[in-house]
Amino acid sequence: MFGKKYSSRNQSLAGEPHLLNAAEARVDPSELKAARMIVGTEDDSFAEEAERSVHDEPAHTASPDQVVPENALTYARWFERMREETGAIERVVLAFLIVLTAGPLAVLGTFMGSMYGPTIGYVSFVAIAVIGPTIEEVMKSALIGFAVEKKPFVLISRAHIVAMGALSGVAFAVIENVLYLKVYFPDSEPGLVAWRWTVCVALHAFCSALACYGLAKVWHDGVTHGKKPSLDRAYPYLIGAILIHGVYNGCVVLFEAARLV
Repeated sequence: MFGKKYSSRNQSLAGEPHLLNAAEARVDPSELKAARMIVGTEDDSFAEEAERSVHDEPAHTASPDQVVPENALTYARWFERMREETGAIERVVLAFLIVLTAGPLAVLGTFMGSMYGPTIGYVSFVAIAVIGPTIEEVMKSALIGFAVEKKPFVLISRAHIVAMGALSGVAFAVIENVLYLKVYFPDSEPGLVAWRWTVCVALHAFCSALACYGLAKVWHDGVTHGKKPSLDRAYPYLIGAILIHGVYNGCVVLFEAARLV
């Protein structure tokens, strides 16, 4: 609200800004912040200006009769300019950092699944077959999804995005295997060690690649049509990755339960 603070029971208009003198009238700080977000400032970056552009809104693009001014800042023009300004080395470095960071971000999912390892029960099954895979697959692809939406110019191609997803899955699998085989179960049998370094690594790589395949399609559509990417179109692939991962984990739990009976 503007001006002086009045009780919610006081319905007087005396606190309205235009009824106060200059010394009493004060603008709510939140209104100033909103004004800066809408109008912007001289210090705004090119990306911030593009974020506020209205030329990609449905009202401007729904009709083929709509003519976009030559100097209008559209998503397509922003993308092309940023791509020209981003060097090949910068793209490689950013992709490398994304892959390296995606694994540690998904470690939370590892703890969710492994903390119930020795027990068998409903809570344990849900944690291992549902909660763990969901957190892991979301977190493994989260940074790549951020790049698709906010930094699409650092990505090279659909194959590049899928490869980044697969490598993020491998990075996560390495961390998970170290935790399992060196911390939780240091005396694991050679067969289990071999299984984890082959089947489990392949599972994580495949599921991450599948989730990122959806992101790659979204990125490609945005680049091809010059439109802002809509990440919700990648959700079916993410859900598919979660289901595959969850089914695998569930089968392992059931097999272990049957073996112990």
